[in-house]
Amino acid sequence: MKRTLTAIEAELWDGYIVIPKGMKPVFLHDHGNRLLAYVLDWSPSGEYDATYFDLYLLSAATRFVLPLVVNGERSDQTWYGAFGEYSKEAFKTGDGLRVRDRQT
Repeated sequence: MKRTLTAIEAELWDGYIVIPKGMKPVFLHDHGNRLLAYVLDWSPSGEYDATYFDLYLLSAATRFVLPLVVNGERSDQTWYGAFGEYSKEAFKTGDGLRVRDRQT
């Protein structure tokens, strides 16, 4: 089975990147005011539950900065990779996210 990377909007919660359950983040790109997560196993038909999430500790990921010059101005890009396994899980409620430690 061919696996592809798909960019999705991501959010941070208390130092964790929040990814829909069942998807695996490969890279995270800090794109100014947006976070883009490049994930495996995203389905365009929405074959995932949009109320359950896996949380990956951002400080545990590898951080790397790509120095770029655009139109004569320096514009560094921050990327993250090698997230490992998720350590918390969450589900969306009317009040926001309800988070708990990973259930094994």
